[in-house]
Amino acid sequence: MTRTLTALAAGLTLLLVPAAARAATTFTVDPAAAAGCDASHTCKTIGAATGAAAGGDTISVKPGTYSEAVTIHQNDLTLVGQTSGTAGVKIQPPTDAADAITLSGTGDTVQTVFVAVSGTGGAGIVVSGAGATISGILAGRLQPAGSATPSSKPLIDVKTGPATIKGATLISPFGNGGAVLGEADAGTTISDSAIAASNGSPVKFTKGSAGANVIQRSTISAAAASTVTVESTGAVGLTVDSTVLTGSGGTGTAGLAALSDPAVLGGGTVTIAAHHVTTQGQPYGLLASATATLGVLGGTATVTADNSIVHGSVTPTHTTQCALGCTATATATDHVDTATADSALFVDPAHSNLHLKKGAPVINQGGDTPPAAAKDVDGNSRLIGAKTDLGADEYDDITSITPTLTAAPVTPALNAAVAFTAAVATPDPATSAGVDHYVIAFGDGASATTATGTASHAYAAAGTYSATVVAVGKSGAVSPASTAVKIVVGGGGGGGGGGGVNSSAAPTVKITSPGNGKVLSLTKTVTKTVRRGKKKVKKKVKVANLPVLRGTASDPDGVRSVQVALLFLGSKKSLPTGGTCSSFNGVKSFKSVPCSSATFFSAAITDFNWRYKFASKTKLKKGYYAMFVRATDNLGHASTVFSVAAGTASVFRLK
Repeated sequence: MTRTLTALAAGLTLLLVPAAARAATTFTVDPAAAAGCDASHTCKTIGAATGAAAGGDTISVKPGTYSEAVTIHQNDLTLVGQTSGTAGVKIQPPTDAADAITLSGTGDTVQTVFVAVSGTGGAGIVVSGAGATISGILAGRLQPAGSATPSSKPLIDVKTGPATIKGATLISPFGNGGAVLGEADAGTTISDSAIAASNGSPVKFTKGSAGANVIQRSTISAAAASTVTVESTGAVGLTVDSTVLTGSGGTGTAGLAALSDPAVLGGGTVTIAAHHVTTQGQPYGLLASATATLGVLGGTATVTADNSIVHGSVTPTHTTQCALGCTATATATDHVDTATADSALFVDPAHSNLHLKKGAPVINQGGDTPPAAAKDVDGNSRLIGAKTDLGADEYDDITSITPTLTAAPVTPALNAAVAFTAAVATPDPATSAGVDHYVIAFGDGASATTATGTASHAYAAAGTYSATVVAVGKSGAVSPASTAVKIVVGGGGGGGGGGGVNSSAAPTVKITSPGNGKVLSLTKTVTKTVRRGKKKVKKKVKVANLPVLRGTASDPDGVRSVQVALLFLGSKKSLPTGGTCSSFNGVKSFKSVPCSSATFFSAAITDFNWRYKFASKTKLKKGYYAMFVRATDNLGHASTVFSVAAGTASVFRLK
């Protein structure tokens, strides 16, 4: 009995001592891994990782395409896609009806993945848990097959909030559900994102009180509906700040549409407050509409805009489709431009570049005093000069001034220092915060940030390099890039780029292989190991042996391009002087052309060498071939002499 009581007391003591906190684990998803997850937390699929992970863990996914429907039910779980060069993580559901990602936990994060869903299928991401963050993703809806019914689901459906979408690119050219649907009482925040949809409003809110739904520093474009719609039978609000809203002018569509639509009785209260927005391309910049089915106790729809550019194809206004008891109000009168032509305001409105141009009459016309941390649509300072600008963009004069870059020497030896000096004309202090620093790109993948505009750099490989510079303003705005300075390293000029010598001579280009008179075999014998019964034996087999065309090219101003022509001569052993020849098209086949009009195709250039490698499926016949080569430098000077003596032509045989 004593022993039993002692054991019970010890067990009770253990229960009363708090357990040590579990350390967070990072799971790595690698398609090359074995099925499931191993002891090092490497998993073959995202599903295997989410099945093994616990709250607070991170799932890091290697680049690749994952045909999965991912569900995250844990709290505070992070799913992050790795990138390598241009490769990233693509998640595409295995069936059209499935949603790509479902977040049902609290505080979950999805970061840097590409989500692709069918034009007839489910949503890209469904948020059914509170506190989700969706960051840096790309999501798109693919074209449906044939006459299939388009999907009515959005790319991101926020059912439970609060939720945050930031740094996202969302494109829905197919389907009718738009890009973002905010139907959470706790609201949705969208920031620093680019969003477009061809059918349905790109962004739509149906729930969330005033202040809960927010759009800031984003660009949103619609093709056949209002750009942003807030619609409800109850109370819902939206605040929009420093955002560009564009459209293609569908019937009755608007940049911002507030629609109060009570089902039978009682009025919905819909409110949109816009600050520093730019609306362009829609019939209505602002639209407020309130309806009441039975004509009593109607709804209220209100849209206000200040410090904004509110443009449509007509003077911005509102419609009231409203029976007794309804009110609809659209107001754009507090420091708002409604009538100035787009061409007088924007850099390139025809191509949707709605940054303010130099001298635009809305510059320094704002009536607010924003906090120091306030940013414009590009994330730059909101206040430059004495007053803010109207619209989403805050103009900085530095964006209209191209800096200069000089270098000495421009023909250095390998690993010798080159001194670079950048300069820019003084921006207008009334419309610019001034220059903060310069970023010099040396053309070899290296760069330097310098406050003084001076930097030194040495090149470790021979070749021709293009160096450029941009000036970065104190507001964060960036100037156009300078004209490139050409640096020729190692005494010559090969490969793309230029040298700045301004020679009038054409490039020097030669054929090194196959040389004139060379005989090459179209096949070669290799030894392979094969299995005969239970034994492995070595066997000699013949395989294709396509030649590689090679040569050299150089020029003081750099070689822009090298082009090669290849003619099949059959049994003829000399360069053609006329008639018809069979000319290689640079892809896989030959076609009959006049011998004097041979087809030239591009060769690859590396430093001072050029080469052309045939595709593996190219069929070359046995017989004689004539090859010609020409080159063009960065100043447009081209070689025009084709002869065996000059090294720009050769005749060789394939057997």
